[in-house]
Amino acid sequence: MNVYVQNQYLDQVKHTVQSLGVGLSENLESPADLAVFDSHHIPSQQQLSQFKEKVLIVDHEAVDFSTLKQVSPRLVVKSSELSQLQGLIQTLSAQNSSVFKAADLVPVDESSQIESLKKELQEKSESLKYFVNEENLKKQKEKKLLYFLDFLNAEQDMPEFMENLCELLWIDLKKLGSFNVLGFIVTLSPQDNAFIIYDGKQAKFNYNIRFLGHDEKQYAVQLADTLQRPLAATKFWTSEKNGLKSFFFLENRGTIASPENLDSYISERVDLMVMMIQRHIAQLQTSYLLNKWNVFGKAYQQPMHVIDANYTLVQSNFFDQSQSVKCYEKLAGQTSPCENCPVQTQKNVSPVTINNRKYKSYATKFSTDSDYYFVFYESQSESDLVRSNMIQNEKMNVIGQLANHLAHELNNPLTGLKLATEFILQQPQLETTVKNDFTEVLKGIDRCKNIITDLLEFSSDQSPALTIGTVDEVVKKTMPLLKSITRTFNVFIDVKSVPVRMNAGHLQQIIFNLVKNSCQAMPAKGSIKIYDMDTPSHYDVIFEDNGSGLPESIKSHLFQPFATTKQSGEGTGLGLYISKSLVKRMHADLLHDANYKNGTRFILRFFK
Repeated sequence: MNVYVQNQYLDQVKHTVQSLGVGLSENLESPADLAVFDSHHIPSQQQLSQFKEKVLIVDHEAVDFSTLKQVSPRLVVKSSELSQLQGLIQTLSAQNSSVFKAADLVPVDESSQIESLKKELQEKSESLKYFVNEENLKKQKEKKLLYFLDFLNAEQDMPEFMENLCELLWIDLKKLGSFNVLGFIVTLSPQDNAFIIYDGKQAKFNYNIRFLGHDEKQYAVQLADTLQRPLAATKFWTSEKNGLKSFFFLENRGTIASPENLDSYISERVDLMVMMIQRHIAQLQTSYLLNKWNVFGKAYQQPMHVIDANYTLVQSNFFDQSQSVKCYEKLAGQTSPCENCPVQTQKNVSPVTINNRKYKSYATKFSTDSDYYFVFYESQSESDLVRSNMIQNEKMNVIGQLANHLAHELNNPLTGLKLATEFILQQPQLETTVKNDFTEVLKGIDRCKNIITDLLEFSSDQSPALTIGTVDEVVKKTMPLLKSITRTFNVFIDVKSVPVRMNAGHLQQIIFNLVKNSCQAMPAKGSIKIYDMDTPSHYDVIFEDNGSGLPESIKSHLFQPFATTKQSGEGTGLGLYISKSLVKRMHADLLHDANYKNGTRFILRFFK
């Protein structure tokens, strides 16, 4: 008996039948009683025709139908059953028959074999389809969840975060069922809840509402009261963190197609959604508080800022906080927190020293997403200035009272002098020179009475009568009164005739004070310039001198009472203060030009 065996099985079959006296061959050209080959190496149809019987070896249980049809084997043997070929070959050798019969190998009918393989293939194909579908569903589920996570990360800081979240949920949930509304009851603290509801068109929010209770039934009752209508079938999903329960709810409109998928979708997301909503609301609260603080801070003149628990400057009305910086670095130029810092000492009020200046600091703590502190500073030097201003105001009140008393006491003798002078001037025998002298005396008496009248008006805070006049005329009348003071100085005057509303007496006093101050601030042979500038909005009369200018220490309170650069006993410090007050009564202004570097420049400004 001759047996053809493919090369890959030759050694194994040879070992199996070596004692049976069977001829083995691996030459396809030689005819054989039996051919053994596998399903992966099928000879041509011409070569197959040389073999009487054929055995097909398969690696798996399934075999291609086309292979079966091409080979038409009488027996299909699994690769794991090669050891049983010995019995088959021994039987064939003894009987010299084409009938295959062995104890452990059952001949297979071709049609039943094909049907069996078809059925087996169909079962495995269905199993494979189910597996592929499950894998695809799993991948789609993971893909949607990753998209949801990306959405939360990208949108959580946006103002429209809640609207966009509700809209995204609504689109996904419509595929699983029909609903009236969806919403959240997010617990922010034991006393505060945030309520968000969405009906597919509009999202509504209430960040200042309180839900009481600990289970779904109690929340459902309160939800119906809040919506002011009965609820349809409503399902709640719970998220709990740090002992605070929050809920996501859906009010059903109809039958849910897949309750399991709906529950899986919400359960996988509810904790993450609640956490993001809590963070978003905390950010909104922080932003709201800081914006309100920023508006308030602009009106506060002293340093005031917000810092976090690490002393980082978050908001400030005094410094640019565009870069992250510690408050003690920016405010005090230090590398560590200030001594007696109210945040560090946990005191509401603490004295601190910053750049050798004393401050009283106030701090109060507030919390949103983290801890913050409002810190206010009150300069002790400012307090001293306020105290000094109060003292000066008291002095001015005393001067006002003294002015009233002096006016009353001086008017009586001046009236007597005026009457006596007028009587003497009426005498016909007076010589011309004597009459001229008494005329000047009468003018001096009238000038004294006018000064007393002005002093009374100033102390009584009454508005003076204003008339239309020109500044050049007042300057011409005032300069002769300053002849003795200005005789060693060069005075340049170029003032045009421009009509303004003024009080001539007050204006004369203002010009007198400005020119006198310039003369006293300059060495002999200095220069004084008085000129004007006319603009569409105002008319300026400018007073310049080429003296040494004003010291920086006095510029900040130049027009305050008792501010003077003169030695003690040489000036009262009231000249500029009174001049500024008189100018204001004329609805004008007196300005000091701090940018003028060649001496001192004052601007008398009349508004049009």
